[in-house]
Amino acid sequence: MARPGRCIVSSFLAGVQLALGGACLWLLIQAARQAARQATRQATRQWHDHAARAGQLAHPGPVCLARHDHKGRQLADLFRMNSAASDADQAAMCRAFAAATRIAVRRHGAHAADVLLCQDGRAAMKIHYDCEFLEDGKMIDLISIGMVAEDGREYYAVSRDMPKRRIRKHPWLMANVVPSLPRAHGDARLYQPRRWLFNYSDPCVKSRHVIAREVRDFILATPGPELWAWYAAYDHVALCQLWGPMIRLPEGIPMWTNDLKQEAQRLGNPGLPSMPGVAEHNALSDAREVAWRHQWLARRTDVPQ
Repeated sequence: MARPGRCIVSSFLAGVQLALGGACLWLLIQAARQAARQATRQATRQWHDHAARAGQLAHPGPVCLARHDHKGRQLADLFRMNSAASDADQAAMCRAFAAATRIAVRRHGAHAADVLLCQDGRAAMKIHYDCEFLEDGKMIDLISIGMVAEDGREYYAVSRDMPKRRIRKHPWLMANVVPSLPRAHGDARLYQPRRWLFNYSDPCVKSRHVIAREVRDFILATPGPELWAWYAAYDHVALCQLWGPMIRLPEGIPMWTNDLKQEAQRLGNPGLPSMPGVAEHNALSDAREVAWRHQWLARRTDVPQ
C-alpha cells in the first residue's frame, strides 16, 4: 500500500511537469508568432520598396501577380502597374508580392494579399456581377444574383420572395430564366410539388433580407470594391434595392456600377466572345462571363487601353 505522503509528492511532481510542458509550448507558440510577424514586416517592406521604385499603381499596364490561398493554389488576378516600370522591376515586385502573400496568408487568411496591396488605397479589386429580375416599367423585382470577385470568391442566391405569380405570366422569363434556377435531383423530383417554379428547398434559395446581408458582407470583404456588370443600369438598381431607397445604401457599398459594355465601346467596341460553357441567364454563370470578358478585353493588344 502506497504511503499518503509519497502519493502527494508524485502528484505534485506530475503537476510541475505538466505546467512546465504547457509553459514550453506557450513559449514555442509565441516565438513562432514573433518570427511570422518579423517575416511579414520584412516581406512587406520589400514589396513596398519595389513598389516605390516601379512607381504608383495606376492605369494602364496590366500585370498578373501570382497569389496563393491557404492551400497553396495560385490565384490569377489582374492588377495594374505603371507601364514605365522595367521588366526587372516588374519581376522583382511579383516575387516580393508572392513572398509577402504566402507569409501573410498564414496569419490573416486567404485575402491577406488584398490588404497588402490595397492598404494605401492605390489599388482596387473588381466584383463582376449579374442579376436576373422581373421589371414592368415601374418595379424591378430581384429573381437571382451572382457575384464573382477577383480573389476567387463567388456568391449566388435566388430570392425566395420573388413575385412568382407575375413571373408565371411572363413568357420570356418562363422560357429563359426559370429553367436556370435550382432544380431538384434524383428522387427529390418525385416529391417536389408541381406548382413549384423551381426547387424552393435548395440552399441557394434565401429570403430577401438574408441576401441583402450576405451581399453586403461579400462586397465589404473586398478591399476597394469596384462593381462591374454587362449593361449595368438595371442590375445596379436591382442590387441597391436590396437595402431599400438610396439613403439606406450601406456604408462602403459603391454608389455606381461600372458598365463593361461602355468600357468596350470606349475601346473601339471590339466583338466580345462568349465564355466557353456559359449557362445563359444563370446569374452566377453570367457573372463569370462578365469577368472572363473583362480579362479578355484587358489582354487585347490591338485596342488602345
